Amino acid sequence: MRTKDKHLDNVRKFFTWAVQRHEMTHNPLSGVRLQTKAPKATLTRRGFTKSELAALFAPQLRASTASDSSYFWLPVLALHTGARLRELAQLRLIDVHEVDGIWGGDINYQAGPLKNPQSQRFVPVASAVLALGFLGYVADVRAAGFDRVFPDGSWAAKNGPGDKVSKWFNRGYTRAAGLTDPALVFHSFRHTFADAGDGVGLTEAQIGALTGHQSATVLGQHYIRRKTVQVRKQHVDTIVAQFAVPTLATYAPGQFANAFAELKKKRARADAVAARAGRQSKKSKR
Repeated sequence: MRTKDKHLDNVRKFFTWAVQRHEMTHNPLSGVRLQTKAPKATLTRRGFTKSELAALFAPQLRASTASDSSYFWLPVLALHTGARLRELAQLRLIDVHEVDGIWGGDINYQAGPLKNPQSQRFVPVASAVLALGFLGYVADVRAAGFDRVFPDGSWAAKNGPGDKVSKWFNRGYTRAAGLTDPALVFHSFRHTFADAGDGVGLTEAQIGALTGHQSATVLGQHYIRRKTVQVRKQHVDTIVAQFAVPTLATYAPGQFANAFAELKKKRARADAVAARAGRQSKKSKR
């Protein structure tokens, strides 16, 4: 509702501008609000506790994600990077590369929409994630002929390629882990990462360089770029060392081969349908 009100306010400003230019006689949205000024109870998201993380990454529950690359990797990456779900879900293969010998994810506008300019950043991949075989997975995706790290994303969804993961996690996976607090959602991984960074004494600017938060301080806005990639990698590893998660299953080469094959068939069918529709459209115009 709050977001809708913001959009409504933007349209209201346009009409105000039109009235000032004498293009309109009055503003039709003057006084129109979707919300009242009365205080409203808002849902506060929070980070996961150590026991909740242990439940989420319990080996038996994690095994249920072994056939879907997005379900298998995105919760792990979200916890170990503090990145937003969409930022991770829309990564391209070329966005996973080395900078000064450090592997990481290059979050940028070329991959897809971002929340704000500060969201553009290079986030080092934690040593723990590298040990799980993430680079081997990326190599398998490339060998399969895809250009996105997670080709099985919900690309046609209004909320972007991470939409299916968000619904799966928030509506089912957390419940399967025994977590029923409505304040615990996929975005809670981001809170968990930032809270852990604060807990080990990192500054707002240092945490913001990893999470893409806009700093309110002059120091955060103007000096964060002086930090080297090597230092950011050290910060990432320091943060993730605070997480008490069970030993995670490593990626097995070819683990998602069947899923990738099915995805290719699905795309081929969709392309064939689109091509047939295009030919029929041309015929109808003759």
